[in-house]
Order: sequence, then C-alpha cells, then structure tokens
Amino acid sequence: MKQYGLFKTIFGLGLLVIMARFPETIDSIANMISLLTTIRGQ
Repeated sequence: MKQYGLFKTIFGLGLLVIMARFPETIDSIANMISLLTTIRGQ
C-alpha cells in the first residue's frame, strides 16, 4: 500500500507538469484521467 501511495504522488506530480507545460492538450489530460481510472479499477 505504501508503494501505491508513492506511485500516486509521482503520478500527480507528472500530471501537474504536463498540465503546466501543455495547458491546451486536453486530450493528454483526458488520457491520464482514463489511465488513472483503469489503474483504480484494478
């Protein structure tokens, strides 16, 4: 569980970086969200 929390933190930071660098690429953000839901589904 601790490792999963670390992964979530890294994922969140990566998402913030992507949003900061490419604010117009909504498709990238949507892909990240769908990826997150897939991971949470497992």
